[in-house]
Amino acid sequence: MKHPAVRNHDLSRVKYMIIGAAPVPKEVQTQLCELFPDAQIGQAYGLTEMTTTLAMISGTQKRGPVGSGGRLLPGLQARVIKQDGSLANYGESGQLVVKGPAIALGYLNNKQAWVHTGDQVIISETHEVFVIDRFKEMIKVKGFQVAPAEVEGCLLSHPDIADCCVVGMPDDRSGEVPLAFVVLTTDAEERFTFGADQAYHIKSDIYKVRNHVRHFS
Repeated sequence: MKHPAVRNHDLSRVKYMIIGAAPVPKEVQTQLCELFPDAQIGQAYGLTEMTTTLAMISGTQKRGPVGSGGRLLPGLQARVIKQDGSLANYGESGQLVVKGPAIALGYLNNKQAWVHTGDQVIISETHEVFVIDRFKEMIKVKGFQVAPAEVEGCLLSHPDIADCCVVGMPDDRSGEVPLAFVVLTTDAEERFTFGADQAYHIKSDIYKVRNHVRHFS
């Protein structure tokens, strides 16, 4: 979206856009809606064990709610299990477990009716599924669970960042802290080479977003 070529093309013919594979940060989805004002834009969510999608934008919606992976499809049963093993209510986060006619028969030596997705989600009262992140990718900072996707969304809102990846880095004091690897936009890369002052300005401006950012040219 931040590539200079985007400004040189007429994108008005794009009428439908479905996004999947990973949670889309709210900031990115908002930018997409601004870039494609006439398109129906939303997300879809699924996994291999279900052989199909679990949720996707409804055909009656022009725009899915920002951050939503879509509405649960008909025929599926879903539960959200909190870390203490209790069932979450609408609006509470936990691991999504699902059951339905399209589900795989089971895992090797572990045939179970319910599939534990390993994803931390929130389900709204309108059955919208908001995927926060994979539980195994969560970063534990001073006992708090930090979702890399949320930090990445914050970083991607910066005009000089084209792409980024956030991982956990061991820290003696906090247990873990987020570490971000960023790719600068073409314009920022050019300014970065102008001299030490410009490079310092770009890096210090990005550092204001998050503490741990490394740049690789």
